Amino acid sequence: MNIGRPEEMLRVVGTAPGGNAGRFLKDDEAGRGRQPVLDDYETAVSQHGIRAIPTVVAPDGRRVIGAVPLSEHQRVLGV
Repeated sequence: MNIGRPEEMLRVVGTAPGGNAGRFLKDDEAGRGRQPVLDDYETAVSQHGIRAIPTVVAPDGRRVIGAVPLSEHQRVLGV
């Protein structure tokens, strides 16, 4: 799925509990939400050295980088 394409995100919004496709389209067209995402990315890079998406940081600092099986997340998080 390309989350950069509004038509693909509409499918997700439409199936999410409380999802509002009309509001999503309106907000997307107005550019709302873009800056907070860019700010979060900049913080991840500058403060935490994260260079890949997705990256999950465990409480002990270990990282799971990239699209990996759920079992790898469970192993690192001790679940």
